[in-house]
Amino acid sequence: MTAIAPQRSSCASARLLLCCSEPATLIEKLGAADDAALEIDVAPDRPTALKRLAERSFEICLVDVTWDDPAVAELCASIQNRSAATQVVRLTETRQQSALDGSWNIDLVPIDTPAPLFGKLLAAAAQKARLQAENRSLKRQLQSRVLNEIAGQSETSVALRDAVRQAADSDCHVLIQGEAGAGTQQVARLVHLASRRATRPFIVLDCRVHSAESLERELLGEEAAEVYDPSESGSPGRLATCAGGSLLLKNVELLPVAIQKKLSGILSRQSYTCQATGKQRPVDVRVMGATHADLAVLVQQGRFSATLYELLSGCTLHVPALRQRAADIGILAENMLNHLAVVEGKPVKRLSVEALNVLRAHDWPGNLRELENVIERACSLDEGALLTAEMLQPWIARPFADEQESSALSLREMERKLIETTFARCQGNREHTARLLKIGIRTLSGKLREYGYPPRGGPGSNRRLTRAA
Repeated sequence: MTAIAPQRSSCASARLLLCCSEPATLIEKLGAADDAALEIDVAPDRPTALKRLAERSFEICLVDVTWDDPAVAELCASIQNRSAATQVVRLTETRQQSALDGSWNIDLVPIDTPAPLFGKLLAAAAQKARLQAENRSLKRQLQSRVLNEIAGQSETSVALRDAVRQAADSDCHVLIQGEAGAGTQQVARLVHLASRRATRPFIVLDCRVHSAESLERELLGEEAAEVYDPSESGSPGRLATCAGGSLLLKNVELLPVAIQKKLSGILSRQSYTCQATGKQRPVDVRVMGATHADLAVLVQQGRFSATLYELLSGCTLHVPALRQRAADIGILAENMLNHLAVVEGKPVKRLSVEALNVLRAHDWPGNLRELENVIERACSLDEGALLTAEMLQPWIARPFADEQESSALSLREMERKLIETTFARCQGNREHTARLLKIGIRTLSGKLREYGYPPRGGPGSNRRLTRAA
């Protein structure tokens, strides 16, 4: 390795890989560059250069004029695959542009560039490399914080975090599949927040709540819809308001096939025609489709556009059901309790061992949404610091295993169990009970009268239950 450190160095030492079969002349020129403070490593051929790039990091890769386009492209591919910030500087005989594809980030420098200017160019390339490396580091830190929202240490949760990270690093459209309540929208939001589009809008459009005509207007706006009414305000569609950001289509399988085909054409061209003016409008949006259905089957049945499916399925995320993350239920429940305490400004509740066992024994057909609802409603029953199995019981859709009941509670039975449990916990105080249940005092009194309790103020009207019916 050759080290060069001129006396008038204006920047910190930078590592430079010199890709040159006869480096003596270039090393002499680099030594005469006033603004270059370099640690030089020489690679006389392609295999050596690739080996050096794999072994250590370099701020600059300086390529001699004798290296052809395929060799330079291979170097650039190696750098990109390692997500390195190395800047490729290619020496040229003239100032003409390289024939390489524009996807490579290459600085072209004429070989006859004077040494002082040559040094300034290399110093600028080294500074650019440092800034890119710092940006990559900050992005990784941001991604780690974002991905921590996917709680859990099970293999399933770790695999989901890795998949979200890979999707965020890409800019292709995304298909997110999962059962109802599994958190497909949350995963889409995390992909957006961990991507380069994080500072731009994230917009959700639920295809289930719109008609075919309103969906087209929601996507393209009044001016771009097939039926254009000049009297309308011409409000922009989601593709316009979401420029530079991400658009989540919930229940994408319910998007009418005609609109699916139009959308796939727009995404392929990255533009659409405004019906009002006839002009092309550019589209820079990452589309994510969330669905509980198997789109591959719908494509075979002719109920979903094969082109749109191909665009979305290039990056597919499968969100696991909660029963597939059973080992993480304790962590997930604790995170929900922490979030609830912050939102309500109350001390954080703890789960009792029995309560945790109850949560783990349930199969959670409603997935994360069901768990969150159970935690939230159970916490509303008591101001104490401990969340017990008894507090969870009225909200679990299936009876506890230790009750040894063969069938699930009916809705009426669940309602009675909730009311009587809350009434007992409030020691017969009807006002407090009604406030916790968020119902009127007359409604509560009517329910208690239906369950055989004496009228309010009568003998035994404020009795405490010894067990839940």
